[in-house]
Amino acid sequence: MSTFERMGHAFLYEVLALLLTVVGLLMFTHHEVSAVLASMIAISAVAMVYNFYFNIVFDRYFPAPRAQRSLSLRLYYVALFEGGLLTLTTPLVSWVMGVSLIEAFWLDIGITLFVMVYTFAFNFIYDSAREALVTAEVTQKGGRLAYV
Repeated sequence: MSTFERMGHAFLYEVLALLLTVVGLLMFTHHEVSAVLASMIAISAVAMVYNFYFNIVFDRYFPAPRAQRSLSLRLYYVALFEGGLLTLTTPLVSWVMGVSLIEAFWLDIGITLFVMVYTFAFNFIYDSAREALVTAEVTQKGGRLAYV
């Protein structure tokens, strides 16, 4: 995947995640649009910065090639990442949405569970669509399929 495509992938992922979580929160909570939108933008910004630094630190402690990481290490990664992100974002959600820390925690848990399912679905659909497009392009050109 080229740098340009990775940027497009990340942009599409974030825009759809933001849109879907805002719509979901508006449907299932009593909060105002401005509070929900501000909260989700703040969570997204924190998550992107946290993700960058978390991966640097995690890769230093677990330097094996990523493709060779075991299932247990991947589950450990997810638990550490999501636990840290909840710790950072729950007070933020509480402050922006004007709710107690307990209510913010439960909202944040719901958002986290949704984002985990969304991430799986988004990447599965994106990867499937990308492979179909690349295969179709190669077929039209009469060439061999090479992963780009």
